[in-house]
Amino acid sequence: MGYPQLVIFDIDGTIIDHENAARIALEKARTHVEELAALSHEELSHLWGKNFLILWKDVISGKSSIEANRTQRFLNIIEGIGYGQLPEVAERAASIYGNSYESNISAISGADEVMGNIKELGIPIALLTNNLALNQKMKLEKAGLNGLYDFMLTSEETGLFKPDREIFNALLKKFSCLPGRALMVGNSFEEDVAGAYASGIRAVWFNRFRYPKPDTDIKYMEITGYLPVNHTLETMFSHF
Repeated sequence: MGYPQLVIFDIDGTIIDHENAARIALEKARTHVEELAALSHEELSHLWGKNFLILWKDVISGKSSIEANRTQRFLNIIEGIGYGQLPEVAERAASIYGNSYESNISAISGADEVMGNIKELGIPIALLTNNLALNQKMKLEKAGLNGLYDFMLTSEETGLFKPDREIFNALLKKFSCLPGRALMVGNSFEEDVAGAYASGIRAVWFNRFRYPKPDTDIKYMEITGYLPVNHTLETMFSHF
């Protein structure tokens, strides 16, 4: 078994347990905001995710803050279920969500051990995220992952979003690494796996929730968790 010269991790849903923090935060908003109480958690979650990328690009471009983004999403939900424009209610829901989300940020089990082992091998670790630098640094610190990566590249800095190959190329250039010597690990098949593959980077699909395998000719490796660490690293590096 050989080793890559660079390992790239996505952040949310790959090393940070975004799904758990978001689930708890949405449920807290649902149970503390009367206008949301009639929705089931599944209904609220669906509406919360609707048009996410469109609104999120405004955050990345600096047209909107994260707080304003959350308020707008709740405003859309509340108006969409028949309550009309209630900005004060939306702001309160956004505040409840934000406070709960931040207090429940954690690392995915075993992520720190895998990253630590990779660093012990002398392999640099880069993070690649469709997010804001300060927001992601806050999450990494709260999750205890500071010191386990060498560099982070964000959509905020580049104006690019995965799966655009140019954001992958920018990271390769930073480390003077050929595409075939790099490895991408991410939970989004389209953004992380397909994006990396299109750039010539080998990819690992972090399929934690065991979604059905896509019908594709893309070659990739798959892991569903980080433990046991030795087995995970063997799988990740098996194509080198």
